[in-house]
Amino acid sequence: MLLGGSALDVIAFEEQKLGNTADFAHLAPLAKIGSSDVVWVARKRSAAARYGDVRPVDIGKHARVIAEDGDGGLLVLCSS
Repeated sequence: MLLGGSALDVIAFEEQKLGNTADFAHLAPLAKIGSSDVVWVARKRSAAARYGDVRPVDIGKHARVIAEDGDGGLLVLCSS
């Protein structure tokens, strides 16, 4: 997790450091959302397990999927 950055910084990290080439260019408005307000999740336990320990994540009742990585991952804007 990139603490103190924006949600757009999370996307840039995915592209530049992890080589994720999904098209995230349309997500420029995420620059105004804090990185602590988004989280990568997966619909299936098996998809999440590829990235580390699987654990439940509280995303709130009104969370929104704002990006998908094409490999089972969803970037979610959490609700409070």
